[in-house]
This record gives sequence, C-alpha cells and structure tokens, in this order.
Amino acid sequence: WAGLTLILGGAGLDLILGVLLLIGWRIPWVGAAQLLLMAGYTGLVTLFLPDLWLHPLGPISKNLPVAAATLVMMALETDRG
Repeated sequence: WAGLTLILGGAGLDLILGVLLLIGWRIPWVGAAQLLLMAGYTGLVTLFLPDLWLHPLGPISKNLPVAAATLVMMALETDRG
C-alpha cells in the first residue's frame, strides 16, 4: 500500500502542478516545484530501482531533458515578467 500511495500522491502532485502551469499561475515557482518533485522521484528511483536508468524507454533518463526544458521555461517567464 505504501508504493501505491506514493505513486498516486506523486501523480496527484504532477496533476496539480500541470493545472497551475496551464492557468499560468506563478510559472517560475511552479517550475521550481516541478524540479524539486522530479529530483525527489529521481533520487528515490536511483536508490531503490537503479536499473530503470538503463530501461530502453527511459522512464528516468527522460528527466534530464525535461529538467532542462523546465529551466528554459522558467528563464523565459522570468525575462517576460
């Protein structure tokens, strides 16, 4: 039940952050929260399921370009605001 709770909780946080981005609410703050959440996921998976780094579909390695895109989004929004 702990694993399911973590998965559903993480998915819920992802959904909330996505909706906040969609409505344009404090984009740099939401981006920072996304990066923290992604770092947490990545750290936990690295500790407990390190083989996922080598998975052919990249469930963890995809976090690197997604983090870069999030940083770009934050920078562009900061320049605009």
